[in-house]
Order: sequence, then structure tokens, then C-alpha cells
Amino acid sequence: MKILYCHDNVYYKDDQEKNFSAGQFGYDYWQPYLEAFGSLTVLGRGEHLPDNADMRKMSRSDGQNVEVKTFKNINSPRGLWAHKAQVTSAILKEVGNSDGVIIRAMSEIGWIAFKEARRLGLPIAHELSGCPWDNTWNHGSLIGKLYAPVRYLRARKVAREADGVIYVTRDFLPTRYPAKGLTAIASNVRLEKPKPAVLERRKEKVERSSAYLSIGLIGQLDHKLKGIDVAIKALAAFKEKHPSSNVNLHLLGPGNPKKYETLIKDLNLTNNISFDGILSGGQAVYNWLDNIDIYIQPSFHEGLPRALIEAMSRGCPCLASTAGGIRELLDEDFLHKPGDYDKLAKDIEKIHTSTPSELKQISETNFKKSLHYTSEKLIPIRQEFWGKFANTVKQHHG
Repeated sequence: MKILYCHDNVYYKDDQEKNFSAGQFGYDYWQPYLEAFGSLTVLGRGEHLPDNADMRKMSRSDGQNVEVKTFKNINSPRGLWAHKAQVTSAILKEVGNSDGVIIRAMSEIGWIAFKEARRLGLPIAHELSGCPWDNTWNHGSLIGKLYAPVRYLRARKVAREADGVIYVTRDFLPTRYPAKGLTAIASNVRLEKPKPAVLERRKEKVERSSAYLSIGLIGQLDHKLKGIDVAIKALAAFKEKHPSSNVNLHLLGPGNPKKYETLIKDLNLTNNISFDGILSGGQAVYNWLDNIDIYIQPSFHEGLPRALIEAMSRGCPCLASTAGGIRELLDEDFLHKPGDYDKLAKDIEKIHTSTPSELKQISETNFKKSLHYTSEKLIPIRQEFWGKFANTVKQHHG
């Protein structure tokens, strides 16, 4: 069975034609699909692996029974004009050689594949990992705002006409993008069940009160979706009220931090912000989170944020915006409207001035909530969904 997986993730190709990802799409990510289908062809955007790439922070994406095929970027008007014909031709060929198609989120690659799969009558599954409207509208450009309704309507059409849709949120995405076929709800987080000792170490950290406050945020730096600028402004507002505070905002994720230099300098935060680059994931990220006092997720767009769930699993007190399905994770007391840095600053102050007893209760609540999103809870849901979709594909080709 040959299944085509369509998403616009960027894969970096080395001189030996091996493909790597700086995000979550390493070879291990494909195991649930391989269990259901046997093989997978992954479509995405391609770039050459930089000479100075830190391979410790990259994951090999292709491997046995997983082939990665990449194209030029057609997500921008310029890229669409320059490369659409070539990319479309290649995608149509891949769809024609496939037994079924999986479309993650909504991209030009996915839309082209969807239309061809519908024309050929192939089974289609849709992974809704976030809201295409929120993602595009909040990307930070006028073109994004003009394009948001297009992606929104496309995603609604795909969800409505797909043979199966798997959502990462319980309420938000199914309501906005309703489906008529098979459905399932399972976050795409890959979280091993944290040991009780993790929570105990967090409580011990709370007891060792320190004048130093460490705030953490995980997200890409190259666009505004993760609210990096909101975090910086919130830190400035907090510092204005507590000028003698010893506080540092740690930012973990790919991208160029230079775009924030002017804002940081203007707000006199040069000594209060650290760009920590990227980590390979897993224990390295957990170790980073264990050194954070407060985790924040001031996003403009989310599905159900993996980084926030991971922070909760380490017992971190967490603050976040109301974007996407975040309300399914945190109580209203810990939420702010997207872009409201004043409220975020006040929430940081509230956490910072909480008693050890209050902080330990917050940590325990978050830790217990994260247990709903462990692999042992979610893998059976995913396995059942992809197993049913595999049966749909088999029946179609009967």
C-alpha cells in the first residue's frame, strides 16, 4: 500500500541526498503510519542542508519504507508564480502513483494533492493540527490576511469531503472544520508518561526559592505566530513594575533572532533575554524545561501546542493565550487574549509572587493534566483511526 503524506514542512537535503528535519518530522514520527500502511512517501519543501548545520539538533527524516520528496516553496505569491507549474506536475505524478492521500493542515502542496486525489477518486485523510485561518491571518503580512479566507474555505472543504479527519483538539477544530466521514481526536504530541519523580523535583525547586526568575518559551522565531514579540513586551512591562528583579526570558527554537534586536534594545532588555537555539527534542528539551520557573505560550495560532503540554508534564507553572485549543489545557486564570502583553505581564507577576504552596498546587494540576496526552493514551486512538483508513484504502482498491 502506497500512501502519500502531504505537508509543507521544510526538509534539508545533504550531499548524500539524505533528508533531515529541524522539527518533529524525524523518522520515528512516521512509525504509526508505517504500522498501518507499510510504506509512506512524504512531500514537503526542500532546502540544502547548511554547511554550518548542527547535526545534533537535526533528525533524519527518510529511511526504510519512508521516501521524502521535496519541492520549491510555493506558499508565497512569488514562489507560486515561479514554480507552480513544475511543482504541480510533480505532485500530480505522485498522487497518480499512490493508493491514498493524507493531507496535514492546509498548504498549496496539500491542496494540489487533494484536488487530484478527488479527481482520481482516491481515499483521503485529513490531519487538522491547527486552524488554517488563524495561522495565515496572524502570519504578519497583508498577503497573509488576504489569503486566510482561501485557506479557511479549502480546509473546510477538505474536512467535509475527506474519508477521515483526525483533530488535535476536542472542541475548537471539529467545530470550525466539521467532517462527514470517520473522525478521531488525538493530539499529535509524542509524550512518554512522566515519572512521579519529575513532579517531586519540581516541588523541590519551588521550595528552593530564588531571587532569579527564569521564563521560557518554545517556538519558531521567523514569524509572529508564537507571540515572541508579545513575550518580550510582557517582560518589559514586568520589569517596569519590578525594575530590580533578576529575570531572564529564554527562547528556544529555530530562526534568526536578529529581527528582535531593535525591540529588545528599545525596551532595554539586552541583558534579560537569551536565545537558546534549537535542541534535538526529548530529554534535552525536558532538561531545558526543568530549569524554567514559568513557561509561557503567548501564541496567535495553535492547535493543541505540544510544547505547552511538555512543559506541563515537567510541572512548570504555565501561562498562555486563548489561541486554538489552549483552553482545553489551562484554566482561564492563566490565559490572556492573543497579543495582550499587559495581561501576560500581570499573570507573570501573579505566579512570581505566589507562595510555594500555591506554586506546588499549580505544578501538580498541570502535571496531572498532561497525563491525558501521553503516548499510552493517544497511540491506541491513532492506531484505530489509521487502521480504519487503511481498510478504506484496501476496500477502494479491492
